[in-house]
Amino acid sequence: MVESGRRLRLNFVAIAALATLCWCLIGLTYASLAPPRDVPRFFNDHHVEHLAVFYGLALLTFAGLPRAKPLWIAFALGGVGAAFGAIRLMLPYKGFDPEDLLWDFGGILAASAPLAVARFRELSR
Repeated sequence: MVESGRRLRLNFVAIAALATLCWCLIGLTYASLAPPRDVPRFFNDHHVEHLAVFYGLALLTFAGLPRAKPLWIAFALGGVGAAFGAIRLMLPYKGFDPEDLLWDFGGILAASAPLAVARFRELSR
């Protein structure tokens, strides 16, 4: 009985994380495709915004897909960042800076690092 309640709570957390992830992806799509004057700024440096967005996306994806391998999640999010960069190349009012993609990868790596450390600790026991 306790196991059933525990599983239900974990599923609720995963579903809540996936729902939040979907809303964040909608916001990311809007921020990537909208004209710059229509996108609110949260930080003074847009590179920090790239890092923060992909850090948050990675955390939500890790929480929403607990059984997926973190490496595959990192590759998928890297592909999302590259896809948004490719789409921005086609927009006349947006540009693509390779540094933005590096900051996207940095956010993914920053979110993945604690998982890698936990895995190394688990393997060393």
